[in-house]
Amino acid sequence: MKMRKIAAVVASVAVAAALAVSASAETAGLIFKTSNWAHRNNVSQKEAMYENEDLDTLAVPGFKAGDVTVDKDGQYTATVEWTAMDDGKDGEDTFFYYLGLDTNISADTYPDLKITIDSLKIDGKEIEAGKNAAMESGNPEASGSDSADFDKSINRYCVCFFNEWASDKSLNVISSKDDFGRKIEVTFTVSGMTATSEGDTTDAPGTDAAGDTNKPTNDKNNADTGVEGVAVVAGIAVLAVGAVIVAKKRK
Repeated sequence: MKMRKIAAVVASVAVAAALAVSASAETAGLIFKTSNWAHRNNVSQKEAMYENEDLDTLAVPGFKAGDVTVDKDGQYTATVEWTAMDDGKDGEDTFFYYLGLDTNISADTYPDLKITIDSLKIDGKEIEAGKNAAMESGNPEASGSDSADFDKSINRYCVCFFNEWASDKSLNVISSKDDFGRKIEVTFTVSGMTATSEGDTTDAPGTDAAGDTNKPTNDKNNADTGVEGVAVVAGIAVLAVGAVIVAKKRK
């Protein structure tokens, strides 16, 4: 095999490993369901959908989700926005059936994790009551709507601002109609992900063959985001190329 081909193969392996490392990160994002049934049911849903007057299922216009990767303790800001749907089967959206912060962070992996809301803004207006929203886990009623496709695959963390179907109405900290808007920004703080309450690091089990990219490090000040693993793979790749060169020279 020519040296150029060998180097290309090794480099491809390193790149693939790097991509695998970045693919399994924990994510947080805003989800909603509105009066005309426009909805984003979980953080894995990349397009918000609605039904028009002809009952065709279409992508919500102007939808943008500013989801965030949560890899350590700290403050994060998630956003979502969309525009009005004039042809919605129930007209324009004017109130919420559901609004919440969803994550794919497993409560089983991070049992000591806490999420607190620092700020909720809807159409640029600060909603002070949003700070009272409670974190939930275990896919409770507060974390979803009546939709069958809501993600129940993991025992995950979420925060509910409003849920029309919740039996416990104290979970609804905002007004469905008065606080309605189509541009939402939530700033929140995550704690307990990097370390347990006893001060020891929490080891997160891997989710695939590439290993867990969000496993906290023993360094109390820095969370392991997988960069070290990529560096090791890249280093092995370099050594492999060097070994081939030496072996070729010896022939």
